[in-house]
Amino acid sequence: MNTEQSFLQELLIVIVVFEKKPLETSAFQSLNSIRKDALLMIYDNSSLPSHVEVENTIYLHDASNPGVSKAYNTASTLAKSRNKKWLMLADQDTSFPESLFEKYQMAITDSSSKLIVPLLTDHLGLVSPFRFSKGKGRRIQSIKAGTLELSNFRFANSGVLIALDTFNEAGGYDERFPLDYSDIVFADRLAKFCPKFVVVVIQCDHPFSGSSRSDDSHLVKRFAIFCEAVLQYKKVGMTNVPLYWVLLPRAIKLSLQTRNLQFLKTAWRALFTG
Repeated sequence: MNTEQSFLQELLIVIVVFEKKPLETSAFQSLNSIRKDALLMIYDNSSLPSHVEVENTIYLHDASNPGVSKAYNTASTLAKSRNKKWLMLADQDTSFPESLFEKYQMAITDSSSKLIVPLLTDHLGLVSPFRFSKGKGRRIQSIKAGTLELSNFRFANSGVLIALDTFNEAGGYDERFPLDYSDIVFADRLAKFCPKFVVVVIQCDHPFSGSSRSDDSHLVKRFAIFCEAVLQYKKVGMTNVPLYWVLLPRAIKLSLQTRNLQFLKTAWRALFTG
C-alpha cells in the first residue's frame, strides 16, 4: 500500500516566485515544514537572484521571466530525471495547511486519480475549482469532495497534484501562455487524456489577483496582459466564442470599480486587434 512517506519520496513540488524572497513566500513557509522527503524546486522569475540554501531544494533563477508555464515544464523535466511520479504546482502566495499531503495521499489511495486539486479560497470565497463555459470562469459558492468533469469545471494552477506521466502525456503547459489562461489551456490538453479530476476538501488560502485591490496603473497593466492571453486563446481554443463576450464584462466591471475608462479603451483596442 502506498504510504504518505513513499508518496512524498515520489513527489516534486515547484514554487514559482516573482519579485519576492523565496524563503519568505507563503508557499515556501507553509510547505517546507510538511514536505519531508519531497523534492522542492524554486523557479525564480525575479529580476535579481536570491541566495537559497535549503536541504533537498533546487533553486533556478530566470530573469527573463517566461512565466509559470515554462517553470512547470522545467519542473516536469527535472522530476522525470529524478524518477519522480508526482508533480505539485504552487503559487508563491498560496498558504497550504499541515494536513495537505495526508489528504492527497488518501485521495490517491481511495480514487486512483492522477489529477487532484484542493480548494483555493480568498476573502470573497471559493476561487478554485470554478465553472468554465464559453471562455469564461465563474465562481461557485461551495463544493463537496468528489469527481468533477473538465467539460464543466476547471481549476487554478496552485495546489494541483498530477501524475507525471499524465502531465507529459498531455504535452505539459503551453508556454505561449505565461500566466493568464495557462490553467485553462492546460486543462484543454488534459481533457483528452484525463477528462475528470478529484477535489479534496482541504482549504488553501490564495489571494486572487482578480479580487484584490491594487492601484489603477497596476490593474490596467494586468488587464492588458489578460487581453493578450484572451486573444491568444481565441486562436488556439476559443474559436467559436466572440471576444467581446469575455473582454467587455471584465472591462466594464473594472471601469466601474475604479472610475477609470482605461480598461474599456484597452478592451476596445484588443477587440479590433483580434
